[in-house]
Amino acid sequence: MSAGGSGRYTRKNSGMLGAMIVTVGIIIIFVAFRAVTRDDLVIERETVDYLSVVEALQEGRTGEIAYPPALPEGRRAVDASVTEETLWKLDTLHGNTDFLGVYQCRVPVKTCAESTLKGDAERGKEITVESALGTTWQSWKGTDGDRGISIELEDTVVMVFGTVGQDEIEAVAASLVTDPVSPDRPKA
Repeated sequence: MSAGGSGRYTRKNSGMLGAMIVTVGIIIIFVAFRAVTRDDLVIERETVDYLSVVEALQEGRTGEIAYPPALPEGRRAVDASVTEETLWKLDTLHGNTDFLGVYQCRVPVKTCAESTLKGDAERGKEITVESALGTTWQSWKGTDGDRGISIELEDTVVMVFGTVGQDEIEAVAASLVTDPVSPDRPKA
């Protein structure tokens, strides 16, 4: 061993570079393999008993609570709660994609529309929907294609909206009632 030497092995930059290329190649192959073989993560939201929430709200409030006594076939409630802006809200899904909401807001109609339709809500024409809440509803369109209709009920605004077709929105709006929840109803 020479006095200035570093041992028996000589180090070369080309060997280090080769090892780095092999390591990066293995990482790229692994990431590509995982991307091809991995299933997309699907989170199934739990179904909730929204009529229990309505029943509790009716017991504690003097005003009217608007709600659908039943949901359309294939549609399920995934959230029923109270927020700062809403007296109550109901989120429903058909499968995991087609969203439809029924919100009863404590804010002005324009604010409710912009909150539910996420952004600049464009006021449309008034439409006729026969319901227990009234017949003249205001139509709305969101910037991302969502649509909805609203009606004023006492000191609140009821908004039915979503990513579904106008016919389904109007059908749910037509089904809304303010009657007490039936104690004989089947529990979810």
